[in-house]
Amino acid sequence: MILKSIKIENFIVYDSENINFEEGLNIITGENGSGKSSIVQAIYYGLFGKSLYYRNVESFARNKAKSFQVELELEEKGKSRLEIRRSRNSFWTNRYGLRSSTDLKNYLLENYNINEWKYKNTLLIEQGQINSLIMKTERERFEEFEKIFGIDLLKQILNSSQELAREYKRRLGEYNKQEIIEKIDNMKREIDELKKKNKERENEKLILEQKRGEMKQKRKIFSSAKNLYEKLKKIENSERELKEIESYLENPENKKRYEIYEKYKNLYKDALSAKNASEEIIKLEEKLKMLENYKDKYEKYKEYLEYSNRDDVKELERIIKRGKDIKDEIMNFFKQEDIKKIKELLEQVSKEREDLLKQKDQIVKRLGEIENEIKQNLKVLREIENIKSICPICKRELDQNHKSKIQKEAKDEIERIKKERDKLNLELKKIEDKLRNIENILSEKMKVDEYYNLVKKFENFRALWEKWKEVKLYSKYEEEYKKYSSVIAIKESLEEKKKIIETWKEKYDFDYEEVIKYVDNEDNRIFFMDYEIKEQKARILKDEISKREEIQNELDRLKSHIGDIIFEQIDSIISNLDNEIEEISMQIGRIESEIKKNIEILSEIEKQIEEKRNELERILNLENKYKYFHDLCQKLEDTVACKRLAYSRNLNILVKYYFDKFALNTYKDIQILFENNGLIIKAIQENGLEVEARYLSGGEKTSLSLSIRLAISQLLDIKFKLLILDEPTDGMDNIRVESLRELFLNFIQNNPEYQIILITHEEEISDIPNAHRIHVIKGWNGSSVEIYTL
Repeated sequence: MILKSIKIENFIVYDSENINFEEGLNIITGENGSGKSSIVQAIYYGLFGKSLYYRNVESFARNKAKSFQVELELEEKGKSRLEIRRSRNSFWTNRYGLRSSTDLKNYLLENYNINEWKYKNTLLIEQGQINSLIMKTERERFEEFEKIFGIDLLKQILNSSQELAREYKRRLGEYNKQEIIEKIDNMKREIDELKKKNKERENEKLILEQKRGEMKQKRKIFSSAKNLYEKLKKIENSERELKEIESYLENPENKKRYEIYEKYKNLYKDALSAKNASEEIIKLEEKLKMLENYKDKYEKYKEYLEYSNRDDVKELERIIKRGKDIKDEIMNFFKQEDIKKIKELLEQVSKEREDLLKQKDQIVKRLGEIENEIKQNLKVLREIENIKSICPICKRELDQNHKSKIQKEAKDEIERIKKERDKLNLELKKIEDKLRNIENILSEKMKVDEYYNLVKKFENFRALWEKWKEVKLYSKYEEEYKKYSSVIAIKESLEEKKKIIETWKEKYDFDYEEVIKYVDNEDNRIFFMDYEIKEQKARILKDEISKREEIQNELDRLKSHIGDIIFEQIDSIISNLDNEIEEISMQIGRIESEIKKNIEILSEIEKQIEEKRNELERILNLENKYKYFHDLCQKLEDTVACKRLAYSRNLNILVKYYFDKFALNTYKDIQILFENNGLIIKAIQENGLEVEARYLSGGEKTSLSLSIRLAISQLLDIKFKLLILDEPTDGMDNIRVESLRELFLNFIQNNPEYQIILITHEEEISDIPNAHRIHVIKGWNGSSVEIYTL
């Protein structure tokens, strides 16, 4: 991925700049304080949204501007360009899937293996920080390098794994595995003993339940025999009782009295209807006499109803109501009491409207003519302005005085016409205002016309109106009408009641009141109910007696099982059987209680076994986990050691390669060693003398630091290879600066995938051939850039 350009607005010292970058080496030059490092800050902010040199991003706003903006354009191989735009309150990219800073952060890590910390500590060399790594203690260097190469993450995993292995080992010490296995075996044997014992008791219970069943069957037979003996005795008593009841029922006097009551009871409902009808006839006839007084008022209200339902009457009432409503509206609008004067006023207004419309047409026509005159004069002015020889109006030679005169006359004519136009527009507005008022008044004309049409219609209905006013007075007889309206229904009811009486007289030759009196008599009613009860009782007794033979046969069948016993002995036999059944039930209950108790013990032991098995499973789980983390720790320790050794070897090779470009054969070797949780960096002189990195000269330290940075950038699998160096030549003499120049040329040629942004004030570096040069110019009101290629 290559940085193609950066746009910045209101950013630190820049108002608005668009800076392009090229592949390979890009050199930014300029005097101190001109804003070279601000470009680095803008790139860093665009990528990660963080501040590099400033306390916070709020400090980026130029001259306390309300907003600032940074936009990066990155070219990705095989993909469309990635644009990133950040400001104080917004974030945007041209990629659909990158809609937030978090999305971009994840994208850079997943696709280019880069994040803010890794970039800041590998590919970005801040101003004044090039020697920061060398000047740290061996322990600090060790931690820094492990973090850069990801070894610290492996160590964190290793520490966590070691802690877990120790924890699992400690927890295993809390258990005795062999003791738990022995307890499980003992409890299994105890379960087998209890199950065997329960099986024996189940067999005993089965024998007792069989014996109890036989005794219950025997008791059932004796109980059935007892019931049959009791039924036979009851039948004997029923026979005696039946003879007494039949004697009563067959008595002729009782039988005749019952038959009379039964006959009258069946007629009782019709007799009551006849009696009620007779009483209703008297009441209805009296009511008819009274209602005859309302007949005349009934007829009048009936006439009122007929008129009120007539279509012509309804139409008449609608005309009157509508006429009154319209008249009120017209009077309220015109504030007049005489509608004839309103009609005359409307005729005058209509005539005035026609006059105003004519005046309006004349003014509109004149305004059109005026516009044409203005256009003509303007056309003349344009022609005179463009023509220098012959006047287009008089066709004479056109000198300057004549030209000025014609121009003045045309302008004066335009002014005069415009004044006339303004005056006509004012007059047109007054006419239109008057027309609007007139239209408002004439809008009521339709109502006035409608009112007079309604008056004509009313005149056609005047005779009907007079009759209707008379008939409407009959509406007060509504109550009399309602009362007399019930006459027909009363007469119909009277006929029905008379028919009931006639029907009774046709059917029976005795009085209905005789029937009612006989049935309502309390002695007769009690006798009838008692007689019916005795009849029902006799039927029940006959049914019972009819079962004698069946019961006797069933009893004889049972005697074949229990023998011919005395009836009085049965209760004693049943009682003895009950005692024996109860004793057996108690024995069964004791066995069931014992079995239940054993089952509870079994359940408890099984729970204990399950707990021990779970405990054993936990032990096995702990053993597996301990073994897993113990083996993992060993592998992680080996991996950490291998990574340290590999990175140490590769660093030594690459650092020595780059350092040789600077050291001018002063040192024959560079050694980078991981020892005792420390990182030793030393240079070996030709005479074998070792010099610790921090004790090298300023230029040597800078050369070594830059060599280490370049080596790290090549060792890490970072796919975004934008190397930024902000003033990396601190402490270097001219010879080493010249060596640095040669190093960059060599580095770019051998590593074309890298893009380098170098900020420097050293002329020896800034004139590298084929470099893309960006020169920052410091102005009194901000900085600007110039771009050219050397």
